[in-house]
Amino acid sequence: MRKNQRANQLSQMSAAAIFFSAFGALWIALSFHLWKMLNWPTACAIALGLTLLLLTALSVRHAANEEPTKAKKPEAARARNWINAILGVAITALYFGLSRLHMEACFPSALTAVVGVHKFALARAFHFAPYYAMGAVLLIWAGISVIVAPMEEMQAVTALGTGLILWLGAAITLVVAVRNLRRSIESLSC
Repeated sequence: MRKNQRANQLSQMSAAAIFFSAFGALWIALSFHLWKMLNWPTACAIALGLTLLLLTALSVRHAANEEPTKAKKPEAARARNWINAILGVAITALYFGLSRLHMEACFPSALTAVVGVHKFALARAFHFAPYYAMGAVLLIWAGISVIVAPMEEMQAVTALGTGLILWLGAAITLVVAVRNLRRSIESLSC
């Protein structure tokens, strides 16, 4: 029973790391684009970082899928779907609201705050404490970017910080997943 739970948890963690990696790369690419610095070297550097994170996540996912798993809880899937649907509605309302107020420069900071709140909901739904920390860091970063970044660079600065936070979240999630995988392998060999 414990083995099945661990395999499911590893699979969920690798999926989360894949999402964090992909969205982090998009945010980082956006920041370089806004600074007009997105060229072959920076695109290749972003692609290299993304590739390293994705290969690690896919390796964890593959190792987790080798263990027999029990059926996943449909309640967790429903909760995730509702949380993501609410996120989509919030992003849409945020975009149109800020556009109507002519505050488009604040959109990345506001979006970062919404994504931070989204992490709290996911942490509660999946009982994964690091999401609380990631949500808090995203909320703090959203506030700092509004206060510190000059208005003309706020979008790029916010995007870079958000992307790096997501990549850090992916890396931490993968470190935890690899440690759990090693413990699982060690317990099988004993």
